[in-house]
Amino acid sequence: MINAREARRRIVRRCGYRITRRQPGVRGQAMEEALAVMKSMGFHPNVVIDDGANFGQWTRSIHPLFPNARWHLIEPQPTCHPELARFAAKHRDMALHRVALTQPGVREVSLTGIGADGGSSGAYISNSEQSLEATGTIRCPAASLDDLFSSTISSADRSLLKLDLEGHELQALKGAIQLLERIEVVVCEVAFFDINDGGRPLFTDISEFLLRHSFVLFDLASLNGRPRDERLRTGDAIYARKNSFLARDNRFD
Repeated sequence: MINAREARRRIVRRCGYRITRRQPGVRGQAMEEALAVMKSMGFHPNVVIDDGANFGQWTRSIHPLFPNARWHLIEPQPTCHPELARFAAKHRDMALHRVALTQPGVREVSLTGIGADGGSSGAYISNSEQSLEATGTIRCPAASLDDLFSSTISSADRSLLKLDLEGHELQALKGAIQLLERIEVVVCEVAFFDINDGGRPLFTDISEFLLRHSFVLFDLASLNGRPRDERLRTGDAIYARKNSFLARDNRFD
């Protein structure tokens, strides 16, 4: 009698198919499902902030979950602005902020990795001086999250803050000390090793910073391995405020 594994192998050989991962390295993409679970638990933010909006991909997928919220899209790349502006104009209470996010006191940054056509999802804020003649580097205005929102958002808004800043997330969080007191959920891209030895903050750095500001890990909505060897590389972590109803129940089941 053949076992189940051998039976599958024979079927595959007979049918001429090969079973592989559809996207090498991708272990799970469940952002919409994770936030839908939070919504089913009663999380209905009045404000959603999309930091690193690019062309609005994340907002387009999540907006149907929270269509009545006030949305803020933050993106420094000029090439992205026309499409983002058109998208925002189609929705009530959606605003575009054409700045890079960083720590307090910084008003301009170098943005690197724009690419020949602009609008790169991998553009990042350089931590060193970059020549403006270098391909894909521009100067752009910058602001902190506290500059933008600390006087207009309250705890009653139960806000959702999303960060996807290609390694600059911790600097942006350091510029949101006042705002974080009024945020209920943080969605943040995280790295599990120092990619290209660039000094990028790791998952542990982000988690420890947010823990000091009363946030705990709620979920890992996506995990991505390095395709050549499947080493866990990046993911999207969801944090909830400790005193939120989302995080107060610590029962096993």
